[in-house]
Amino acid sequence: MNERPGPRVARWLCLCEAGTVRSATLAWVLREDHHQEAIAAGLRNLSSGALKDLCAWAKVQGDGRIIVVDPPLRFLVPLPWRSHLEVAQIGPDRWGQPLHPELVAVCRRAISFAFP
Repeated sequence: MNERPGPRVARWLCLCEAGTVRSATLAWVLREDHHQEAIAAGLRNLSSGALKDLCAWAKVQGDGRIIVVDPPLRFLVPLPWRSHLEVAQIGPDRWGQPLHPELVAVCRRAISFAFP
């Protein structure tokens, strides 16, 4: 039986301001559509120690990814981790609720680079 191997599972740390709408939806898309290990977090409500721990969790495998949903947020990530950042062009929150159908579509497009 020749089964095609599934996609390699990577750890994704998805970051937005509060961790409840954009990054939560992005993490959901990664888990549901691509079977990735993904968590969401908010940059404005995490201690620096917790953020460093989450970044280390994502990168411990070597192929993990740290992704922010809006370019200005990259400056809230601790300097040692910025070289590991990727930016998903989702932009500011205009949806106000996780899993809004338009936001799900935007998230899918924003991470299409990782799943050609």
